[in-house]
Amino acid sequence: ASGDIPGIELYLEKTDVSGNRAFNGDGGGIWVAGSSGVIDIDIIRSKIQGNQARPLDVGGIEGGGLYYDNESDDIGDATDIDIIDSTFSGNRAAEAGGGAYISFRASRTMSESPELAIKGSTFSDNEATGVHEPGLQVDSKGGGLFLLCEILRRGAH
Repeated sequence: ASGDIPGIELYLEKTDVSGNRAFNGDGGGIWVAGSSGVIDIDIIRSKIQGNQARPLDVGGIEGGGLYYDNESDDIGDATDIDIIDSTFSGNRAAEAGGGAYISFRASRTMSESPELAIKGSTFSDNEATGVHEPGLQVDSKGGGLFLLCEILRRGAH
């Protein structure tokens, strides 16, 4: 079957995502991209650690622990990402967002602004060898983003 999935819901609670590798691709630990509908991602009391996103040759690879990109300029409904009481540590990316890379594209047809809430979470010892933020890279293209961050500890190389 083909066509767009009407929405994505990812719920991780007390989950350990560790030791994964994406060679020549984004999102060593978790990869979520594209949808035409509501996207809801909840990561609660989880550990995202020791994951890698590395290219086979030269190129930008993002999101060692978590990669999210809604990939649509006309998504229709908003994205809601909650990262609560979780740890992102020891993740590696070749370009940006060693711990997490989150990219939102907004349009005039969106019914709500995208929301990213990070509460009581730790981003430590993550690495991105490119010029961008090693721990957490957040991009918002073409519209608003509601951002609530309460990061307990931030450490990077």
